[in-house]
Amino acid sequence: MKNEIDGATGCLLFIALLAVTVAAFFLQGLYLMLAWSWVMVPIFKLPALTYWGATAISLLWVTLFEPHPNPKDNSDPIDSLKRSVLILVIDTLFMGILWLVSLGI
Repeated sequence: MKNEIDGATGCLLFIALLAVTVAAFFLQGLYLMLAWSWVMVPIFKLPALTYWGATAISLLWVTLFEPHPNPKDNSDPIDSLKRSVLILVIDTLFMGILWLVSLGI
């Protein structure tokens, strides 16, 4: 019975997953705003996006085009947390690379 999680651990995992999800939501808006400012504004002379505009576009994109989790799916919360943290790390690395590329523009 190694795979069972007691109540306190499950609650802490839920709080950690919720915190990572909220952080990802706000960071993706920031990432979109920065990427837009670094690439689209200099190349195409488009107006800059505000933080809240970029966050709204990011939320709209996720709502419309990302797959939604199945509520009947009993996936391991630790795997969900690992997946969420991995996505944040990959997004952050991508933004660092994009920033380096934008220095050459």
